[in-house]
Amino acid sequence: MSIQWWNGVMNVVTNVDYLAIPIAFIVLRNLREPDVPARVLVSRVLFVVFCGAHHGVMAVVLFSGHQIWLIRTIVNVAMAGVSCWSLLEHIRWARVKAPPVSVQEHTMLEGRVRERTRDLIGTLQELKRAQDEVVRTERLAVLGQLSSSLGHELRNPLGVMSNAVYYLEAISTSPDPRVQKYHDIIRDQIDLSQKIVENLLDFARVKQPSPTVFPLRTVVDEQLARLDLTGIAVRVEEDAGTVAVWADQFQVSQAVFNVLTNACHALEGQSQPRLHVKIGVRDDQATISVRDTGAGMDNETLSRMFEPLYTTKARGIGLGLAITRAFLEVNSGSIHARSTGEEGTEFVITLPMAEAATPAVV
Repeated sequence: MSIQWWNGVMNVVTNVDYLAIPIAFIVLRNLREPDVPARVLVSRVLFVVFCGAHHGVMAVVLFSGHQIWLIRTIVNVAMAGVSCWSLLEHIRWARVKAPPVSVQEHTMLEGRVRERTRDLIGTLQELKRAQDEVVRTERLAVLGQLSSSLGHELRNPLGVMSNAVYYLEAISTSPDPRVQKYHDIIRDQIDLSQKIVENLLDFARVKQPSPTVFPLRTVVDEQLARLDLTGIAVRVEEDAGTVAVWADQFQVSQAVFNVLTNACHALEGQSQPRLHVKIGVRDDQATISVRDTGAGMDNETLSRMFEPLYTTKARGIGLGLAITRAFLEVNSGSIHARSTGEEGTEFVITLPMAEAATPAVV
């Protein structure tokens, strides 16, 4: 082999000489470090030995002038191999030396992870609710404008039709009972259409409440009197004496009427229809519970029944419960429902108590 080849090999291998002295110094300082494994200690000792051999060979070359290429190559390659081996042993030792995590620390870490995961899930749920609320608000705004326009456009034709039926009844001289029957059918359908128009207008513009103090029992009795309760066993209870609220009596009455109407519709076709209305107080809030023994509602209906235009009835446009919730919310109240196939459906209305909500008189 040529001298140039040996010089190339030596230039590559002897580069470790630049780091040999400081590394050897660090190794010598840590030879007596406690709890050092035997393999690590041996790698340190061999590294120091080959560092010394390397510098001894270099001293011989310097003072004698002999290059002794083979010996220099063997010593340098061995020193490089020992360096790599020592490094690997130190890495293994560092992994083993790392203090183990105690059971308590592991439990604390798991608890923190669960807590952060729970916080993240809660944040995502709040974000989803906020997004749904934004979508709902936008839909309600568009639907309100449409309802207002339709309500005004339909009110006048219905008024004309109602007057026309009244005029036909006044001038009719036909003894045929079918004429009066069809007059009644037309009038009933006009009344139904007018009710739909009123619902559209109520939904389009929920007025600001004019709150007063009034007892809930009076509202419940008045709205029950408006309904056809033939064949329905009705029971009304009131806890804690007279429960009075601070709200708009007209809006609350309409909300209670809508809930009672839904309950009566749910009882149609039942062999033993029962309606239970309970007035009480819960968490400093007045409550009205309306429970029926109907067929109940499925999960989809429970989750969507307060959405505008959602209905499971053959007739109607699905605004009754949406208006009910709007009337209650504008009076600082709320409504929720629960239902099972065996126990029917229960609506619970909450409203601010008169004692807590009435403004102080100066």
